[in-house]
Amino acid sequence: MGGIEFGDRVLPVVALPGHPGAAAIGFEACVRPALRAMCGHRTRERDTVVARAAQGWSVPAGMVRPTPVILDDVDGVAVATPLPAARLSVTDLARADALVWSGVQGLQVAAGDQVRCAYWG
Repeated sequence: MGGIEFGDRVLPVVALPGHPGAAAIGFEACVRPALRAMCGHRTRERDTVVARAAQGWSVPAGMVRPTPVILDDVDGVAVATPLPAARLSVTDLARADALVWSGVQGLQVAAGDQVRCAYWG
């Protein structure tokens, strides 16, 4: 985030990527928490649920990345199924119930592993 001088004030400016999916994730990761903090909200993150992975997936190390998942209730247990996307699309984000965020260390998930899912939308 940067700013533009406007008279005696500095107005915040946010630049997001041009790809719609990347812009939505950039907003979720950086802008939404900043706006909530500026508005005085104590919590900046979305509610989460721990779910079991329906199938395995991996995210390469080196950056923080979201994996969009669909959540289902199977016999009273939350189950997260990843949406297969080589490039995060708006369609995948619209279908997703939650996002699983990986850290810079990467993420290796096996079927049955527990993952923390941040509710989306």
